[in-house]
Amino acid sequence: MINLIDFKTKLESLTSKWWLYLILGFLFFLPSYYAIKYPTTEIPKVIVEVLKNPIIYSYPIIFPALKILMLIMVLGIFLSHIWINRIFAFFTSVLLLAVSLFQNSAFTNDYGFVLLTGNCILQLVVVISWLWEVLSPENVYPKPRDFQWKWILVPVVFLSYWFPMDNAANPDFSIISLFTNGAMLTYCMVTPILLFLLIAAYPRVNVVTFRITRFVGLLFGGMNMINWFILNREFCWLGVLHLPLFLLAILALFLKTKNMEKIE
Repeated sequence: MINLIDFKTKLESLTSKWWLYLILGFLFFLPSYYAIKYPTTEIPKVIVEVLKNPIIYSYPIIFPALKILMLIMVLGIFLSHIWINRIFAFFTSVLLLAVSLFQNSAFTNDYGFVLLTGNCILQLVVVISWLWEVLSPENVYPKPRDFQWKWILVPVVFLSYWFPMDNAANPDFSIISLFTNGAMLTYCMVTPILLFLLIAAYPRVNVVTFRITRFVGLLFGGMNMINWFILNREFCWLGVLHLPLFLLAILALFLKTKNMEKIE
């Protein structure tokens, strides 16, 4: 029988090692799986095509339901009994599992079926970290009255929840879009919500979940900053929408976790 206490100690030790994050960074650049071969010069085009029409966006009818469900979950963990924390962790694990598998895959006209392998594997690592919170719950979320300075993060994370963008990647602040877009099936929009919750709970957080979520979030956030503000500046609004992920991941990185004064 697995001793959860011993396993917890080993996991916390593993996630304090610098080389683990080097490996995770390497995974980000794994080549994609594709059915039809294409030249390496078309890699950016392939990535854009997958992320514009991923399998997970095939059923927009569920977008409003997920928006409302996420809102209920977040309000529930701040206003209700601590028992909902484990439910939220399980909900997050299932949601991120679907996102990791189906936001990073698409059936394209030019390349057939494509899977962004690196993205998928990294996000699955985050899924595992939240499943650990299901097995060994440690996150203790505060009541809103105890937020203190963390209130200033609410507008930042709300931008990710709203995801105000039309199909042409232009700003769209309509109330209808607030509940009808696919933000809750988009890794880079869901993760700022998770980071906000972990920062709000800090320092009473699951160390493993916190470390993995913030690092992978920083990796995706940083790459999106480069992509939308430097390489593809014509879509700079997408860069703005990824700022919550980048900024919250940086903030989380500066919050020391228990038993971790420095990465060993």
